[in-house]
Amino acid sequence: TEENRLGYERYRKAIADGLVVAPEEDTEDLSALGPEITVGIFNYLPADLKLTSFSIESNVPFRVLDREGRVKATIAADTKVRVKYLGDKNFNVYYSGTNVQITTLNREVRFSAAEEYKDRVVFDVSRPNSTFDHFRGSIRLRFYDSPEADMDRIWVINKLPLEHYVWGMGEITGTGPESYNRVMTTIFRTYGFWKIQWSTKYAAQGFKVDATSGSQIYYGYDWETTHSRIRNAAEVSRGTLVFYDGEVALTPYS
Repeated sequence: TEENRLGYERYRKAIADGLVVAPEEDTEDLSALGPEITVGIFNYLPADLKLTSFSIESNVPFRVLDREGRVKATIAADTKVRVKYLGDKNFNVYYSGTNVQITTLNREVRFSAAEEYKDRVVFDVSRPNSTFDHFRGSIRLRFYDSPEADMDRIWVINKLPLEHYVWGMGEITGTGPESYNRVMTTIFRTYGFWKIQWSTKYAAQGFKVDATSGSQIYYGYDWETTHSRIRNAAEVSRGTLVFYDGEVALTPYS
């Protein structure tokens, strides 16, 4: 719509003016699994991540990168790494169970598998108070410098192909009729695609959608493996989107 177009133009101007940080432009790249979407899955208070630490490991070798995408270290599969917040937007990355420092990074820490492992990488982020802590794609910690007092956050963000995002959708259990599951996965995909194209709500935080009902409930790989009929339906409807009057539709549902 014209309203959405104008909102998007305001967002691009804000990026040009340095008011928000632009996400990578590779979100528009298409593949068999669709464009990539960024999901804010949970967050920490900076003070809390000084007292505790963020833990991550993977089923395949993975890399630690800075916010420019420069590789700082390569970590073996099934090796746990921890991150603590040092203050002043700086993170300390070190091997779990030791004081051996890997690197110190500013504003953002990224974890990504090498290209040859990207189709099968699953990260375990040891999410606090949750049984849903395994995610496909890549993971990053990002410091959000809020303009509001006491609202700074450290976000854990999952970046993954749109089809993988749909596989982990927690809005349904997949126990309904196959036709219903196919319709719902088409709606999930269309909503996600619309958000990739137009949404600016979480631009400053560095992602397109969050993992709650504020966007769509997303549980990731754990839900995908225990509710396989969702993935089955998504594979049947793969790439299917809803259009209205020649444009991708925004597909809210309840």
